[in-house]
Amino acid sequence: MDEQKYKNTTMAKKDLKEQLNDDHSNKGTSINEVNDTLDRDKTLNNGTERKVIEISTSYYNPTYNFWIDIPTIWEDAYEIVEKDSKVEFYFIVCGDIKVKNFTIYAWTHEEFEDLLETMGSDRFFIEQEVLGKNRDYGFHMIAEISLDALIESEECIQEWRKLGTINFYEMRELIRLE
Repeated sequence: MDEQKYKNTTMAKKDLKEQLNDDHSNKGTSINEVNDTLDRDKTLNNGTERKVIEISTSYYNPTYNFWIDIPTIWEDAYEIVEKDSKVEFYFIVCGDIKVKNFTIYAWTHEEFEDLLETMGSDRFFIEQEVLGKNRDYGFHMIAEISLDALIESEECIQEWRKLGTINFYEMRELIRLE
């Protein structure tokens, strides 16, 4: 599974790099800067070695043909909500408090190309949010934290913090585009 995950991640990055090179090389975003950002497979953004994340299961979205590997620390503490052309990922804290962690947006290739063209000069969007494309869709992810209730107890706050020990770059690695 790790080898397959690596291949899918590499292909998604290659497709994105080619797309960015074709569409945005003259629009202010340096393709070398994008490549450097997308090639962070070996180290975290602070230069330390990437930690091993143990996977307990995987969620498959048949509509958009992608996977999210679910780490063991998230087991029995998450909910995935499919809405329109997006998939929202929530942590469940203290049994019933939903904390939105990230959202994956799916676009047709035409919509995705329009999005890239519109956002092409926004380095943060290109470097942080774009996941890549599969044969039918383009994807971007927004890490967001929103609560459906106030977390008041210290025990619940600690439970939430434990779930959030995976950083944004590691989270992106959990998503596989088929």
